[in-house]
Amino acid sequence: MSAFHQLVELHPNTFYDIVGDGELMKPLMELVTFLGLEEKVFFHGEKKKADIINFYRNSDIFVLPSITASDGNSEGQGLVLQEAQAMQLPVIATLHNGIPEGVMDGITGYLVPEKDINALQIKMKYLIEHPRVRKDMGNSGRKFIEHKFDNFHLGKKLEKIYTDLL
Repeated sequence: MSAFHQLVELHPNTFYDIVGDGELMKPLMELVTFLGLEEKVFFHGEKKKADIINFYRNSDIFVLPSITASDGNSEGQGLVLQEAQAMQLPVIATLHNGIPEGVMDGITGYLVPEKDINALQIKMKYLIEHPRVRKDMGNSGRKFIEHKFDNFHLGKKLEKIYTDLL
């Protein structure tokens, strides 16, 4: 949220939609209020698949800045990153757990270090200012997901593994 706060100063027409819910929602809402971003950040709570698809369709960039919790808890690969790329959105995420396996840094999006607010803001700013790069990354993301995460292709790979084992 701090990276977005810096970004809004440079690009006042930017908005941040947050879909989902969880135990960190209340502190995040308090941070939004503290930073004075109530008119820029919108909390939508839990949504159905059709609604989420509409959020993807109406977005320009997908951002997932994951961090490792103080107790060591961390996110897996971040399925939402594959969904966003399948919807031709460039993504910005952190170098966190399995996330780098699902994003081609510099091709389908950007990966930044955890808690690096400046790097996150720089990448968001760059994508806002370069619509052609957003489009190219979105197209590359769709192709990447079709190639690497398509169930048909994955099923064929699994079938080959089983056949080879037999």
